[in-house]
Amino acid sequence: MRAALLSAAIAVAIPLLAAPAHAQSGVIRGQVLDRDSGKPVVAAEVAVTGHSGVSTDGDGRWSVSLPAGEYAVRARRIGYAPASKPVLLQAGDTVDVRLQLTPSALPLDEVVVTASRREQRLADVTVPTEIITRENIAATGASNVAAAITEQTGIQFDGGHPSGSGVMLQGLSNERVLVLVDGQPIYGRISGTLDLARVPTSIVDRVEVVKGPQAALYGSEAMGGVVNVVTRSPEGVGLNAGARVTAGSAGRREAGVSGEMQLGEVAALADIGRRDVDRAAGRPEETGALAERFDAVGRAVWRPDSNFSLETSALYLDERQRWPSGTQFDFADNTQMSARIAADWRTGGHQFRPTIYVSDFEHLARRSAFLQPIAGTGDRQDQRLVEAELLYGTRVFGQALDAGLEVKQERISSTDGRIEGGTRTLYSAEPFAQLEWSTDRWSVVPGVRVSWNERWGSTVSPRVATRYRLSDALSIRAGAGRGYRAPDFKELYLQFINDAAGYAVYGNHDLRPEHSTNLTGGIEWTGARLYSRGQVFWNDLHDFIETRPTVGDGTGLLLFQYANVARARTYGAELEAGLVFRTVRFEAGYAWLGTEDVSTGQPLLGRPEHSGRLVTTVSPTRGLRATVSGIYTGTTPMERDEAGVITSERESFLRFDARVAQRLPWGLELSVGADNVFDRRPDAWADAVGREWYLGLTWLTSSLSLD
Repeated sequence: MRAALLSAAIAVAIPLLAAPAHAQSGVIRGQVLDRDSGKPVVAAEVAVTGHSGVSTDGDGRWSVSLPAGEYAVRARRIGYAPASKPVLLQAGDTVDVRLQLTPSALPLDEVVVTASRREQRLADVTVPTEIITRENIAATGASNVAAAITEQTGIQFDGGHPSGSGVMLQGLSNERVLVLVDGQPIYGRISGTLDLARVPTSIVDRVEVVKGPQAALYGSEAMGGVVNVVTRSPEGVGLNAGARVTAGSAGRREAGVSGEMQLGEVAALADIGRRDVDRAAGRPEETGALAERFDAVGRAVWRPDSNFSLETSALYLDERQRWPSGTQFDFADNTQMSARIAADWRTGGHQFRPTIYVSDFEHLARRSAFLQPIAGTGDRQDQRLVEAELLYGTRVFGQALDAGLEVKQERISSTDGRIEGGTRTLYSAEPFAQLEWSTDRWSVVPGVRVSWNERWGSTVSPRVATRYRLSDALSIRAGAGRGYRAPDFKELYLQFINDAAGYAVYGNHDLRPEHSTNLTGGIEWTGARLYSRGQVFWNDLHDFIETRPTVGDGTGLLLFQYANVARARTYGAELEAGLVFRTVRFEAGYAWLGTEDVSTGQPLLGRPEHSGRLVTTVSPTRGLRATVSGIYTGTTPMERDEAGVITSERESFLRFDARVAQRLPWGLELSVGADNVFDRRPDAWADAVGREWYLGLTWLTSSLSLD
């Protein structure tokens, strides 16, 4: 009986005792928004005084239960300046807090992977690195990567600006700039040019640009730098879906759908799109030209725990192009396929990242007097890269050590007789390593790569880079390195005879790799709302591969052969600054480029001496965003006579673009814009440059939980 009475007393006492404690607590909840766009900020870190902190969900929302008292709520997210508010929580109350994050003048906390082949804060890299974020790309209204990155300082395109041709850095042409997608080289150069207009912006999370020779980490083609297109990863926040449609002048018609989901330990993403326009990239014709592109990308990540992940991705691009050529039409049908499977395993202070990667590019060239090519005709060329890579990271005496080995098989085949033997295959193996010695202020990174190829043998590419942080806001960087580019299939094995024009071009089995020596220095100051940075560079280039006349064979044709003959220099300076003030963001940049052909003392062709940009973004109300961009390309030498004197120049081009986007209910966003607003039409430009307008509508669902 006593036991029963005691139990009853305890049962009554417990809720009575607990009631005061419960009454002394409350809830703080809220939402984190982008101050400029009004969009929710996903995965922001929200810290409350005395609490461990939480992350925002797909709607930017969060919630914590705490005892009554005074608190400070602070939110932060990479790419934004932190924001905080004081909160007084009364017993039993629920307090709503809305925090708006302002985009940083320069996102120093953004994580990049290209500079060191591992994750690293932008503020900590030792080589000059630029990030073109997804927001930057969206503000341009561009549907392809080539058009999106034309607004960046120091980035030019061979053949015109803007252009769908290959990217050029520090005055080095596109053959000497390595283009990666998720850290792996994308294959498919036509006459040495890799056209970035093929890659759609819908799949891109960001673009990382590292200028100057990066051969110590990336090998051949990285003499001028590296452009790494990082595609979107599934966010792992439930179920998302989206759609987009754009229409405009010049026959612009675009549509696409995307979706992503999280099921337990697996997250997946897919995107499919179609892009049509009555223009051909890198061609000036505005009548009779077209480009039709279909693209699809898929990505899946399995992450059973924090120490292991397995990722697979695939990219498919199908392109059809047409442009007039005299009384006929030229056609190019291109198919690009890439697939990757990679793992990331961490154990006992060691990190292993094996990757297997395949990239295949098929190019069919045809000509016809009709608007459609004749079925069964044309010359076909197929290029394939198979690569196995192992990256390793650890710490030695507290310092970061990165090493790796890449083994490649490159293959090309042609049906038009232009490749000696019809099919050629090259094998290469390239080990590399770098060690980062760092303190609170200093960071010094020496590195070296040894590249072996069965055709041209071995070459060694060393590099050393350093960063010194004078204060939290001010840093200086400097580096020196050697770059190289291996002879490609065309330069080694080409057999091209043009009887109608009276000449022939042949490859050369004895070619050596091109080499460069680079010196770079820069300074960067970054505040919460203002940044400025500048850099200078100098490249000494030798053993450049060019065609040279050779002895005739009695056929009456002019004969040319590739040879290591050219010597050149490029040098220059780049300045950039940005300011964020309330709802307005200003960015400006200027680049000066000097070049010299050592044999003639004249400037190199196709390189403008001056270029610049000015971008203003305004977000006067929630959900409204307007961007105006001015892009300037200076006078460019294009032709010279036999004595080396410049005889033809392309006139300067100042282009203004404008775009306005407005968020609507139900996850919709409406945008309208125009490129080359004032319809400037400089002579002898390599692209169609008339004014073009467009209207777009996108839709994105909020995250839905699948639990």
